[in-house]
Amino acid sequence: IKSFEDQINQLKQERESGLQVKDQLITSLEQKIDEIQKDAEQKQNIVNELSAKIQDNSQQLNTSETMLQNQQTKETEQSSEISRLKEEISSLTKQIDNLKQQL
Repeated sequence: IKSFEDQINQLKQERESGLQVKDQLITSLEQKIDEIQKDAEQKQNIVNELSAKIQDNSQQLNTSETMLQNQQTKETEQSSEISRLKEEISSLTKQIDNLKQQL
């Protein structure tokens, strides 16, 4: 009977030891999961920041492109106006020459 009780006690100790190891493994895994979740949150924050920067840069680029297009339109209009004025000057010069010949 003593030997049987010793075996039971030994089995109980082994079971307790096994449960302790199991609890330690569970705790270790929970800590690892927490670390992974924190790392994922940090990375998601970085992604969000970069996305916001990309969006800002995209808006700035669109604004710059619009300004450039407006500038090019103004330059085209000015070039057309210059051509028109040159033609008008040429016409007026011819009229002046004709008037001089008549005098």
